[in-house]
Amino acid sequence: MRVARAIAGPGAPANWWVAPGRLSGTLSGSPSKSYTHRALLAGLLSQGRMTIRNPLASEDTVASLGVTRALGATVVERSGGSRLSWELDAGQALRPVPRARRLWAGESGTTLRLFTPASALPRSPARWEGEDSLARRPMGPLLQALTELGAEVRPPPPGRGLPFRVRGPLSAGTVTLPGSLSSQFLSALLFALAGLSSASRVRVVGPQVSQPYVEASLRVLRAFGVNVRTGPAGYRVPADSPLRPVPVEVPADASSAAYLFAGAALTGGTVRVGPFPTGWPQADLALLPVLRRCGAQVVRRGQDWEVTGGPLPLRPFQADLDASPDLAPLLAVLASFGRGRSRLTGGAQLVHKESDRRRGTEALVRALRARLRRVPAGWEIAGPPLARRLRLLDLSDHRLLFSAAVAALALPGPSVLGPGSAAAKSYPRFFPDLGVLGISLRGAGPGGVAR
Repeated sequence: MRVARAIAGPGAPANWWVAPGRLSGTLSGSPSKSYTHRALLAGLLSQGRMTIRNPLASEDTVASLGVTRALGATVVERSGGSRLSWELDAGQALRPVPRARRLWAGESGTTLRLFTPASALPRSPARWEGEDSLARRPMGPLLQALTELGAEVRPPPPGRGLPFRVRGPLSAGTVTLPGSLSSQFLSALLFALAGLSSASRVRVVGPQVSQPYVEASLRVLRAFGVNVRTGPAGYRVPADSPLRPVPVEVPADASSAAYLFAGAALTGGTVRVGPFPTGWPQADLALLPVLRRCGAQVVRRGQDWEVTGGPLPLRPFQADLDASPDLAPLLAVLASFGRGRSRLTGGAQLVHKESDRRRGTEALVRALRARLRRVPAGWEIAGPPLARRLRLLDLSDHRLLFSAAVAALALPGPSVLGPGSAAAKSYPRFFPDLGVLGISLRGAGPGGVAR
């Protein structure tokens, strides 16, 4: 597959040597990972033809692309200049097949969770598999909900999330989900229940983490003609409301742009990234008010956001991670460069990410030689960092790798970070984009020696 080869990139460095420097310039943002996943799922369920313009081609989204094809849709890649599009025809999708479909999610928790209910719609089995790291992520509440809605589920081995088998059809009904583990369970059911002949209701028990991601799902569903009603009783999916195929233009990714905005704030530069159209919710735009509190200037320019940093140290801040857990390592880095104590609360779901991101975030703060203290609701972190450089070659979690690179920009000496391949999961252009924005960097070998 062309997009898969482009992600890996021939001759990609094992690690990166990153020099300190001021991050400045204007970029077209890397396409949104969240909206690319949701556009593929919506196109699959619409069972018609549609075009996804400006999709993100990363390891996670290519996993969703592969599942979309395995469930019977045809996807053709088109490229014009730097613009990519996927033309999707789902007219033959989700039809019963004589043998079990093998669905490979790789390391993508979003792929696994969002597409599992869709795979349980037809009267034929689907076997879900993925990397071992993905098998450690919880799936129980979603599989239990599918069982209550009439699907046959052969669960994974005890204590694991994979492999498992599902077989439809699904029936409309009422199910209850815990809100504390993942918003993806809820989003997945809202998509899959939309085309059924009777109305369904999904209740959420307890606070819903990552609520902006649910809002993103509702936004995509509205674009495809499905209006889910929300209220105290939960989420009501109307009867006979199949998704209607429409073209989708994927916006810039706030999660990826967050590292560039934070880099500007730390180094005194000015970075402008977009487009971020209004009405398309993105959880990690929550970084922008935090940057204002830290002392940066944040300005909306058309559909772009522009951040200009001031002098270090940053002002201390408080932030809650429940709605935007992916920001945790980056906010911890910003707190490490503060002149007082910052407090980060929430984010219990961090332990269920690609890695134990709570432990990884703490290790990154300690590598910076900032002060960290666990408190009942989260962390207290205080700077300034005493490290002169970083040498971290085991950052296989992409969010930790990107956050460490941002920290490296503001340290006195050059850092070596890796593995570089981790960037392909969500933001393959990350290190090249740092170069475009004025940072001196080059590839380093497996031992961290610069080429």
